Amino acid sequence: GGVGSRGGTEAFGDNYELPNEGAYCETCAAIGNAFWNQRMFLSHGDAKYVDVLEKVMYNGLISGVSLSGDRFFYQNPLASYSNYRRSEWFDVSCCPGNIVRFLPSVPGYIYARRGNELFVNLFVDSHAETELASGTVKVTQTTNYPYEGTVRITVTPAFSEKMTLSLRIPGWARGEAVPSDLYAFTDSIPGKISVAVNGKEQDITEKNGYISIERRWGKGDEIVVELPMPVREVTSNPGIAGNESLVALQRGPLVYCFESTDNTSPVREMAIGDPESFSSHFDPELLNGTTILEGTGLDSGGKAIAARAIPYCLWANRGDSNMAVWMKKTN
Repeated sequence: GGVGSRGGTEAFGDNYELPNEGAYCETCAAIGNAFWNQRMFLSHGDAKYVDVLEKVMYNGLISGVSLSGDRFFYQNPLASYSNYRRSEWFDVSCCPGNIVRFLPSVPGYIYARRGNELFVNLFVDSHAETELASGTVKVTQTTNYPYEGTVRITVTPAFSEKMTLSLRIPGWARGEAVPSDLYAFTDSIPGKISVAVNGKEQDITEKNGYISIERRWGKGDEIVVELPMPVREVTSNPGIAGNESLVALQRGPLVYCFESTDNTSPVREMAIGDPESFSSHFDPELLNGTTILEGTGLDSGGKAIAARAIPYCLWANRGDSNMAVWMKKTN
């Protein structure tokens, strides 16, 4: 979810120039990327732009602010071996101000409308009321996304005409790490996606990343979306120097990292097993409550070790630590 590799000129750099430890990935650039993709969606109505928006929001953007809310990253590297810390302020204080204005704008990205069509773009526990061509519709979402893949949506329109509900099916749930060949999952589609209306499963015909259901909706009609969330392994395009033979782990929209606070072996030296060796569980006491991954790995001497990963966006909240997203494999 980060963007911009060069710090000296705050620039993109050459094609495939995507360093890890030296990545600039400015917090402001991530926010700009979110703004850009929201506007591209509004122009084209294609969910691939929301896929990028979501990847940015849950990873390389929100990592820019601490859990305490008063410390900020200017840069968001993908590896750190030098006690990288968030700051209280910067001489150039663009990032804190951008975070403060971006977070209150997030509700405006959850839904979109066109005529009598309501787009559900982001899965957020929420209540909303909006105007379509035929009148007002109230929408409620109940979900623990991004940690769980079950989303319950209740609609109550104040009109009897037909309305189309277009549900975004995230690219990660359809086997697409990003809408390009920059990154890819090593496995196939992770499991069955299901959509049910009032308990009746719907045929899934996806177009531009959406499943669209047109009908006369009644008060309190409920849609249940189930998105499978196994641990996935991600690889890079061969053009990315430095990522040869390295992999990253992703679950749902969240990219994970390995932090020295959680692992006995230095993260620079350890290797991790296949994604099937990792299990996920929610820890309500860790980092204000988060889903962690636990699996197997090897230290630099080839000794079997336990390996633990947390969402990348939550790193550097427990004092000085080393961190890596891209890891060596055990085989």
